[in-house]
Amino acid sequence: MAKTFPALAREHDSVMAKNAAALERLAHVVLALQWQAAGQIGLTGLQGLLLAQLAVDASLGVKELAERLRLSRPTVSRALGSLRRKKLIAAHRSAVNKRRVSFRLTPAGQSKSESLQQVAEPLLAALATLGAEGQEVLWQQLLRLLTALGRQGVMGSAGLCPTCRFFTADPAGRSFYCKLLQQPLSVSQLRLDCPEHEAAEQPSKR
Repeated sequence: MAKTFPALAREHDSVMAKNAAALERLAHVVLALQWQAAGQIGLTGLQGLLLAQLAVDASLGVKELAERLRLSRPTVSRALGSLRRKKLIAAHRSAVNKRRVSFRLTPAGQSKSESLQQVAEPLLAALATLGAEGQEVLWQQLLRLLTALGRQGVMGSAGLCPTCRFFTADPAGRSFYCKLLQQPLSVSQLRLDCPEHEAAEQPSKR
């Protein structure tokens, strides 16, 4: 049987298969929330995603945005062009590298981005039902999944602690240390999107 997600959902005796299918359904829910929020302010889903990304980090260029969203550069460039025509973002060329272009929100873009800030509320409310201990356990397992997917090359892993050259972990994966901060880290302190991240030559094992 082909390993499609609907087929995996029917493998009732396999917890791994059901986990994969459940994550796919969760992804659909998150994407629907993002697309709906963007549509309410007159944007496509992709335009809304780009606006949200740039509201957090204005240093991102086409390459970084494409890698983060797992899309082609032409697709991202076209969406950014639409946002520029709507006067929601403005391009800025680096003074150091003239070929380097990043994008910043205009006042109108900032106003639009604020309308997207409630998109995560339903998911956050659902996560709150797990309690603090459950959320920490889930975070550690999700980080392992994201790291594994990054090593497969199917998603960007930049920003993840385990893929950073400053990160070390004991063989059992129970204690962690950041050589940049020069301090041990708890599970809850491990980062998903660290601005100081530098890719490790050999990915750290978890």
